[in-house]
Amino acid sequence: MSLILDGTNGEIFPSWTTATRPASPTVGQMGYNTTTGNFDAYTAAGWVTIAPSSTPAIAPAFSAYLASNQSVTTNTLTKVTINTKEFDTNTNFDATTNYRFTPTVAGYYQINGAVNCNGTANTGSSAAAYIYKNGSLYKGGGLFTNSGSGTENNVGCVVSCVVYFNGSTDYVELWGTITQTSPYFVGGTYLTYFNGCYLAAN
Repeated sequence: MSLILDGTNGEIFPSWTTATRPASPTVGQMGYNTTTGNFDAYTAAGWVTIAPSSTPAIAPAFSAYLASNQSVTTNTLTKVTINTKEFDTNTNFDATTNYRFTPTVAGYYQINGAVNCNGTANTGSSAAAYIYKNGSLYKGGGLFTNSGSGTENNVGCVVSCVVYFNGSTDYVELWGTITQTSPYFVGGTYLTYFNGCYLAAN
């Protein structure tokens, strides 16, 4: 990992991935980040990305949905197993194991989710959708309460927010809850889904 000076071909900077950047850098140290496709520079405030413009060469975006109904426990916050991708421009969404979005480009992102809930309705039953960041509740939305009675109570809960990601370890997941009897999240491309896209740099 050394700087190469060549009078004909120019300078070749050391390179690394986001995960393998120097552990004990010196202020002013620079290198090419093969994860983001941009140069990194270490400053008094930490690592910063030197991008050619406000939009990186790779601007991650994804859209995915719950393919089939997911049974859940009454009145228990549950991660939605978003398991079918519509698109994933930078392969940052895991639709197989953790059902989460972990972008490898730092910046601000618009994140949206919808959870369609159903079950046997109870008077006063409720449902809600939440965005979790790094395993903790971050934003909530779409809290609905059924004040009447009936045999079914199908409710669509929506949550939307802007989230900052550090480009390496930060991730988000879609969670939901419902207080009905025999509850489940309803699968379908337009019923229970999760999507997001890059908005701006730091």
